[in-house]
Amino acid sequence: MATKNKLRIVIKIGSNLITENENILNYEVIKNLCNQIAAIQKDHNQVIIVSSGAVAAGSQYLSKFEKEININNNSIVQKQLLASIGQPILMNAYEKYFSQSSIMISQALLSREDFENRLGYLNIRNTLSELLSLNVVPIINENDVVSTEELIDRAYGDNDRLSAMVSNAIDADLLILLGTIDGLYTSDPNIDKKAKKIGIVENITDEIINYAQGSIDGIGSGGMASKIQAANISINSGTEMYIASGLENDVLKRIISGETIGTKFLSKQSLNESRK
Repeated sequence: MATKNKLRIVIKIGSNLITENENILNYEVIKNLCNQIAAIQKDHNQVIIVSSGAVAAGSQYLSKFEKEININNNSIVQKQLLASIGQPILMNAYEKYFSQSSIMISQALLSREDFENRLGYLNIRNTLSELLSLNVVPIINENDVVSTEELIDRAYGDNDRLSAMVSNAIDADLLILLGTIDGLYTSDPNIDKKAKKIGIVENITDEIINYAQGSIDGIGSGGMASKIQAANISINSGTEMYIASGLENDVLKRIISGETIGTKFLSKQSLNESRK
């Protein structure tokens, strides 16, 4: 990736990264990521966050009142309820840690339909661009309360594809998908000790797609397959993409400085060509 004075970066933060046991927010991880992003922004870069974790935050909040909801794959209304309760709690965590670095944040809840007509697309693009110009960090999530598709694994897939669409809309230079797995492997490294990590992907071939079948972490709704779908959108939009572990020390700074971490997907065209 060619170095330039200011980069537009979209960072997707997976639910598996910022939660414990699927229903408790990990505030230490959130704080660490906010500190890294604050350093990136103060180095003249623009950052947008696409964050999961609202459902887990909702579960954690209800547990304080000794109320529990046992969620199964068919309980869409219950997941919507938890997302509605948890979204402001998740945002409060981001606001708490970003304010320590004197960074302003905003919230945007988006769904697939928002990108499917030109007016909606332009509204998203213009609003996010204006926020970035004011050095505000927009924090985006799938609008689970209204759009149920992510909750039943039919939309962007744990915000992976949503982050790629956002990257396309704002002409991002770089998309970073952060989870607990440090890249794309030839097979599940939790099961297969012979699994090999793929450092650079130049083309998304059938072989790459086969490597990504199924969910590795078991917590996020998308798994590795949706990350490859996000990569396909990203690289064809002129945006380089990384899959990396958010538990790596200073992972964001190291990626932006050009260090090869995780799996890097090379863009097929420049942003100018993509815009045309």
